[in-house]
Amino acid sequence: MVTEKVNKNILISIVILISIIILCFVALVCNIRWDPFYKFFNKERDPENFRQRGFFEEGFYKEKLKNKEAGFKIIKKYNFDQNDQNIISYSLYGNNPKYFNPVHDNIAIVKKNLSDWKIRIYLHEDVPDDFRTKLINTGVQIFIVQDPLVKPGNSSGAFWRFLPMCEDVNVVIFDADDLIGKKQIKRIKNFFKQSKYLIRTAWIWPWPKNHIMAGNIYKKKELDLPFDKEYIMNYPHRSTFGSDEIFTTINIGDKLDKKIWNISNDGANYFYSIFVRNHVI
Repeated sequence: MVTEKVNKNILISIVILISIIILCFVALVCNIRWDPFYKFFNKERDPENFRQRGFFEEGFYKEKLKNKEAGFKIIKKYNFDQNDQNIISYSLYGNNPKYFNPVHDNIAIVKKNLSDWKIRIYLHEDVPDDFRTKLINTGVQIFIVQDPLVKPGNSSGAFWRFLPMCEDVNVVIFDADDLIGKKQIKRIKNFFKQSKYLIRTAWIWPWPKNHIMAGNIYKKKELDLPFDKEYIMNYPHRSTFGSDEIFTTINIGDKLDKKIWNISNDGANYFYSIFVRNHVI
């Protein structure tokens, strides 16, 4: 009797465990395929669910492009040397130490480990003078940007860092709050000295497979992209959160010859990719 009861409990436990595994798998697939929780987890920074709708709601982004926003321009340069051939590009605006502190750390890291590279920072004209002076004194390239759209939380300033991609230089584009670690140093050295590819990007689910993370791009100078600086500086929609990655997807991901493009799964697993939808921008 006791044995039968034990066996029954074991069987129930096994059934419950299998059920939990199945439910977890179904939830994972649903999250990968439809990312149903995005609009809840990102309600503050993306209140109109722009990023998800821009990629997956047909016609939504095209309507946004019809209402042209103001452009930006470079009004001053510090420490610029046209002989610099290797540029790590950042955008900086506001006064949040979350973004300024890592940049200062990265300046020291690059000087120590990537001596043939120069950091270029696109800095908004309203950044406090003490921040500006401190950055200029490090010796890195500082480009002062006049942009009426920029404010903390939107993506307009994120477009500035794309400008070196239109120059005859090797360029790496990072987010300002990402610290350059040993892995990134190794990747930069290997890609620009050994890789057969002309551009390296990172992709994460649930975005389409030609999605390009705007804060993780390596581009060799011999690659000519199908746009110029004027196109970036006057792009019709930059303000809404996620606009920068829709821009890179449309203007780089959709137009590149895949033979020259190394797509990293840094933020994803190959298993995930089979569930990712085609975008309908």
